Amino acid sequence: MSATIIFDNRHYVSRLEQAGFTRPQAEAQAEMLTEYSETLRAALQPLLRFYEETAHKDLATRSDVLDTRLEIERVRSETEKVRAEVEKIRADLKIDIETTRADLKTDIETTRAEVEKIRADLKIDIETTRADLKADIETTRAEVEKVRAELKADIETTRAEVEKVRAELKVDIEKVRADLKSDMAKVKYDLLKWQIGIGIALVAIMAKGFGWLGF
Repeated sequence: MSATIIFDNRHYVSRLEQAGFTRPQAEAQAEMLTEYSETLRAALQPLLRFYEETAHKDLATRSDVLDTRLEIERVRSETEKVRAEVEKIRADLKIDIETTRADLKTDIETTRAEVEKIRADLKIDIETTRADLKADIETTRAEVEKVRAELKADIETTRAEVEKVRAELKVDIEKVRADLKSDMAKVKYDLLKWQIGIGIALVAIMAKGFGWLGF
């Protein structure tokens, strides 16, 4: 007859890590429970050996029974000690788990508050930037409208000046045309007078010539 107490360190460490313990903390707790398991196993081994030795005997002597009772009491005492230590470790672990959980909850709440503060600050910055951009856009739009109005006024002024110059040029052209027409009429008149004078002179010359010829 034999018995083996098996303690799964890896599973225990994994459970502690899931509860919020760090890897070194979980491994330290697992090592302590392993040591207590080994102590319990060592305490049970003599009783197990005694049972194995007496299992094949038909009758047990009174001294064997007494020894067995003493061994049982000793094992029971050791078991109670181990159980007390395990309960103490369990209580300590529970306290550590609750403390860790409370710390994590506090950290989460603190982080959440910081995130909310950052979100609020970002919202304010975004609203401020949006307002500044809107103001800049309105200012730029007003400046563009002002430049457009100035350009429109300049264009109207230039157009008026062009129309004035065109009218003045038209008047000058009409005046020049009238002057040219007057000069041409005068030249025609002078040319006609010159032609008539030449004609009269030719007639006089011809008449004089005829006189010389005895006509």
